[in-house]
Amino acid sequence: MSSVSQLYPKDTEDYIDYLISIGRLDEAAMKLAFIVNKEDFMSKHGKSNHQLWSEICELISKNPDKVRSLNVDAIIRGGLRRYTDQVGHLWNSLADYYVCSGLFEKARDIYEEAIQTVTTVRDFTQVFDAYAQFEELSLSKRMEEAAGNLNPTEENDIDLELRLARFEHLMERRLLLLNSVLLQHNPHNVQEWHKRVLLYEGKPHEGTSSSAASSATSERRRRSPSTVPVARASSPQTQRPCGSELDVCPLQAVRRKVGTTPQDNILH
Repeated sequence: MSSVSQLYPKDTEDYIDYLISIGRLDEAAMKLAFIVNKEDFMSKHGKSNHQLWSEICELISKNPDKVRSLNVDAIIRGGLRRYTDQVGHLWNSLADYYVCSGLFEKARDIYEEAIQTVTTVRDFTQVFDAYAQFEELSLSKRMEEAAGNLNPTEENDIDLELRLARFEHLMERRLLLLNSVLLQHNPHNVQEWHKRVLLYEGKPHEGTSSSAASSATSERRRRSPSTVPVARASSPQTQRPCGSELDVCPLQAVRRKVGTTPQDNILH
């Protein structure tokens, strides 16, 4: 049966589906890896190479205990290098692999790497939403355990506070991270530089205005050579509108939300 795909290469996808149906996921993943790296492979079902990449990433990330013959990290990162404009779900697949493997700190590292490197708003949104859900589920699970613990230790309390602080910090960073993505896409966007200055109000940070001055030169000439510094000088935090974009994600709403999310039995 293993020679079917060699004798009838056009039927390889059907053979892979068969392997999956009988639980031979390791072999199915190896066959998928072969065809996605075969430049002249033509899908009989009209699937693009990117679709096939998505399928293998889904298969290997959700079944780390059954797919052992492939380097999952290397395969998914290969897809990240190949499809630089559609990487959100690939990053999430890599994080899912480590979550399903029980390596939660490694999954968190992957999410952090992803939100620092994606270059489109679409990819950022996909990754950030998955990251926030991961942290929220982790926190909710710990809060549920704490509620049932009649004799919590100081270590338990510290662990819970750490998880809460980590989740809150992630939500507080959202606007700044999104701003970084937009500026990476267009470093001459003066409006986004203005937003960045406001986001850093009251926070020690070197290089914000100087980076704006060096990166937004052409756009600044159309408006004003001192537009970014002037905005910084004339927009103190106390003058920020209450309903402005900078007030998104109040932590009280986040705290209310935690504990009502369905539990994920993987996280602990």
